[in-house]
Amino acid sequence: KSILPIEWKNLPIEPGSSEFKMMNDAKKFGLQNGVSMPIHTPHGEFGILSFSIDNDTPAAHETTYRSLPFVQILASHIHETLRRISGLYDEALRPLSKREQECLKWAADGKAAWEIAHILRISERTVNFHLNNTMQKLEVCNRQHAVAKATLKGLIQPSPF
Repeated sequence: KSILPIEWKNLPIEPGSSEFKMMNDAKKFGLQNGVSMPIHTPHGEFGILSFSIDNDTPAAHETTYRSLPFVQILASHIHETLRRISGLYDEALRPLSKREQECLKWAADGKAAWEIAHILRISERTVNFHLNNTMQKLEVCNRQHAVAKATLKGLIQPSPF
């Protein structure tokens, strides 16, 4: 529900809930205090990075509080590195040519092939050729899916509404 790091002591947990039980069980195993950073990526992924301290003293609370900005920065870098080494980072994805990106971006803006052709001053057939190439490269079966996948992969950045 948040994109900011949170100290465990500030988690909105209902007494008696399963979350409350889990945090109490964690304390039995030495996870007394900590901070967690939720991660939401432009690729639709989410995760969480947590750090813990084995005591629940005021000094431990001060440590977790001071660590918040560092945890926030570190979480993004760790997540991106894990994506790359785990294979989630799609290195094998064939790059789109500049013209393919242009055609797909205009398609993302709702333009028909004939409109894109007039905007780019190329033939409608050439527009369809480029859009079909993008669909093959992205391994999708229609333009809407190509637009969505290219956007999620960061290959195009459609204009905001």
